[in-house]
Amino acid sequence: MAVRHNDKFGYCVNENSVLTFQFGGDSMADLEGRLFGRTPASLRTGHLVKVSGYNVLTRGVNDTEITDIRENIKSNRLLPEVIEKQVRIMYGLGLYVYRIEFDSDGKLVQRWVDCPPITEWLRSWNDCGITDDANDFALECIRRYYYFEDFFVKWRFFKGRAIGGLPVAGLELVENSRARLASEKELSPFGSYTYDDFTHVLVGDWRYRGDFSVYPLLRPQHIRRYDVAISHHANGDVDGIYGRNKAYDGSREWLLGANENPRFIRSFLRNSMAAKVHVIIPNEWVAAKRKQIQDLCEYNRKLKRENKEPVRYNGVEIGTDFHEGLVTQYTNIELERLTTYLSGADNQGKMFASFSFLGSKGEEVKWKIEQIDLKYKEYIESLISFDRRADEVLLSAKGIDPSISNVSKEGVISKSGSDAYYNYLLYLLQLPAPEKICCDAINMAVRANFPHLWRQGYMVGFYRPVPARQQEVSPDDRITSNQ
Repeated sequence: MAVRHNDKFGYCVNENSVLTFQFGGDSMADLEGRLFGRTPASLRTGHLVKVSGYNVLTRGVNDTEITDIRENIKSNRLLPEVIEKQVRIMYGLGLYVYRIEFDSDGKLVQRWVDCPPITEWLRSWNDCGITDDANDFALECIRRYYYFEDFFVKWRFFKGRAIGGLPVAGLELVENSRARLASEKELSPFGSYTYDDFTHVLVGDWRYRGDFSVYPLLRPQHIRRYDVAISHHANGDVDGIYGRNKAYDGSREWLLGANENPRFIRSFLRNSMAAKVHVIIPNEWVAAKRKQIQDLCEYNRKLKRENKEPVRYNGVEIGTDFHEGLVTQYTNIELERLTTYLSGADNQGKMFASFSFLGSKGEEVKWKIEQIDLKYKEYIESLISFDRRADEVLLSAKGIDPSISNVSKEGVISKSGSDAYYNYLLYLLQLPAPEKICCDAINMAVRANFPHLWRQGYMVGFYRPVPARQQEVSPDDRITSNQ
């Protein structure tokens, strides 16, 4: 048996039944706000805080934006796998070198080429003591992009670069939750600053504000000056400095609702389709019980002086000193007794009686037990309908069609291969811009290490082979022939 209070309202749970109660006869209009209410959504715009002599830009008002995004997405049954599918599609077969050229028809094409100097450098990262190889690093950049639309990269440099060696040994990803942009300048707290005003990156545990490591924010024109530096790569935000996951922003309430919905349904079923009874406890009853308990405490003091056993009140140890907890304890016992009488398979049709008395104005005052007419079928169906709509909104926000996300859509009877094929091609057409951001750090390093190749148009990207239509494949090599 569990009884919980929140100001004037509360609930009592017994076995598979729930009843709610309130003190006094006021309207229940504010019940949700008091018992289950939520505070308005806070603004997510960051602000400046002073840390170790630097002006640091927070991620959101409470500096919890990264944690909120990560936990809300990971708690969803749908989005983690959808994001992983986006990661796999963009990554394709991994990092390769290409050049943008004009073909014989005058059209720009991405020509994949073999470039041993760049390829050998990408494969040498582990030999230089870098934790992840280039492909693992790129894979994590894509994942951070789809979660936060920005990421931080730590640059490792060769010591022999001053005598003609390659400057960049390799790159390491820095967790978004640990990195913050910072400035040595005295910036206005009213937001009149730009990205160029930030000169450093502070890395540490922002939950406890302990020791922080300070790194210069990398500028490509000064790349040979650093011993170690951190760069920031983001999908630009029209009114912010950091990247902004716009799909998350636009569908946040739907995402939160979708995450809470299974818990609502499970709780609804576990608690016998929620509360059926609401109890109104008059204030006069509480005042009368308080007076009785106070009198009994006084009486117990007299018995104590006479070395006699103190009295109990309805199973409650009264003692000699009154405190408000005794009233709460007594009320909880009455509520438990009421719940026991009104719930359970063996208590169908039983009645509960409570003394009534006259109030201050001469009216009869007693407990009121009101039955709640719950529409079980409508409630469950409304939750399921919301769940379906939330799935549609989340997939729409991610820009990935159900035919390639493997998420069923209401009303779709069949998915043809041509539908999936052309939706996949359309999705691939959206990837160059995100790919540019995800490969930005690697291509900056290619530019620093191989400026002559960079000037010739050599770049690094993800090679994604486009599947051929079945009618373009010989009969022996078609999928149906290989099953």
